[in-house]
Amino acid sequence: MLIGVTGGTGAGKTEVCKIFERLGAKVISADEVGHRILEDPEVKEKLLEEFGRGILGEDGRIDRRKLGRIAFGDRAALARLDAIVHPPLLRRLKEEVSESFREDPVRPIVVDAALIPKWGISDWFDAVILVKAPKEVRVARLVEGGLSEEEALMRTEAQMTEEEMERAASHVLENEGSLEELEGKVRSLWRNLKEGGWLRSCS
Repeated sequence: MLIGVTGGTGAGKTEVCKIFERLGAKVISADEVGHRILEDPEVKEKLLEEFGRGILGEDGRIDRRKLGRIAFGDRAALARLDAIVHPPLLRRLKEEVSESFREDPVRPIVVDAALIPKWGISDWFDAVILVKAPKEVRVARLVEGGLSEEEALMRTEAQMTEEEMERAASHVLENEGSLEELEGKVRSLWRNLKEGGWLRSCS
């Protein structure tokens, strides 16, 4: 079984994936794949040509926060970033999924990826779970994680709306409560998925 977990930044996708991992799934993070793609020499060269050396950190690597300040504040810049990064990221993501199934054809795989709806890859998955939370909750979580409020707002506003994301999802998880409540919802959904009961929502 291949499951996609998507949702706006700060919605709680990573927490949902941690629970799935504890339940026995292998989790592949598109964000982690993206980190590695940024250090690919060809991708890095294109990014420097497009955005300048100001996106580098002191260690000479791409500084994702500096790059994010440019891209998330300007839709045209974000489109240019996506055009450079997304094609190799998707190729590598697909390779990692295939490699994981070859290693263990039975173990469920969960892909943590905010951009499943934007990429139009819902048909890769047996199920796509949208994790939802109110915008103010997501912004507060991002600020708690170290972003400024301005950066958090830019990131949330640059993404697709939850209504658009929901059209690409087979299941919805509401996540505005405690971690204990979220774990209960995820475990319930996991049971239904494994039993073949395709519940539309677990709110």
